[in-house]
Amino acid sequence: MSSRSCIGPQVYFVLGSPTSLIDLQRINFGGAAAIFITHCGAGRGEYSALEDWTVDYEVVCCTRLVESQLPKSSTTIVITDIVNDSNHPYLPLPGSTGFSKAELMTIPQKTDLLEGFKAALKNPRGAIKMGGNAEGGSSDKSVQGEYFVQPRFAAGRLFAGSATFTSLAANTFYNPSLIDLVGAMIATQIIMIHLPHSWEGKTYFELFDHLLWNESLLAIGIYRHADMKLAGDVGDTGAGGRKSKVSSQSSGSGKKSKATKRLGFVYTAPPGKETVLVPEDQIICFQARQDL
Repeated sequence: MSSRSCIGPQVYFVLGSPTSLIDLQRINFGGAAAIFITHCGAGRGEYSALEDWTVDYEVVCCTRLVESQLPKSSTTIVITDIVNDSNHPYLPLPGSTGFSKAELMTIPQKTDLLEGFKAALKNPRGAIKMGGNAEGGSSDKSVQGEYFVQPRFAAGRLFAGSATFTSLAANTFYNPSLIDLVGAMIATQIIMIHLPHSWEGKTYFELFDHLLWNESLLAIGIYRHADMKLAGDVGDTGAGGRKSKVSSQSSGSGKKSKATKRLGFVYTAPPGKETVLVPEDQIICFQARQDL
């Protein structure tokens, strides 16, 4: 019996385990453009009587195995879908941090990466050392641990199915117009505008106003890049603790270090008068229908 079955053009199921490196090598995972990891409901009954976080155990293990085996120069994007959004701390972005087994048990308290990521938003032109509070204000502890403010989620590499869709479905009962709103957003033409040089250094509010009244475009966010710098190799992390120091630097800053990992992320609905536009920013917009 063949261990591979075809269900359509270029679509195959391969018998094996996604947490087995040998099986991953059989499907040439390193040559993939993107890898989507989810359990699709498989095995959920096995965890019904256990703690909630265990439902994502295999997804977390598979994600970390795949990312640990991909070379640093790999362009493969790994996208993870988890059920319990509180499990996101077990999935740091590859190359940005490394934890020993002892540190992994306390990873929900690790906020260095988050602080540096927030600093990249507030001060995009400066390199900010991670590990201390970003200059310019303190963060809200109630939001600090949420999955939707993490770099992996902002980069489009993390989905938490138990939160977004469940909340949306429940709210449509009280507000039926949400269905029409979502439908209209899906049908709307979305375009990305490269920031003109004349707008560099100006606020997002000024550009939002210009696009809305002069171009009939509704700006909904910014696609921006940040350079995650490593002072040391993540592979050097041992049982004694984390050795690498990470800093964050946004686009338009100058020379990049050899240990820099470039991260693209979506900055949705940024504060209009506080957000300064930087070179290489791209503005995500809804385009008005021609019949309006």
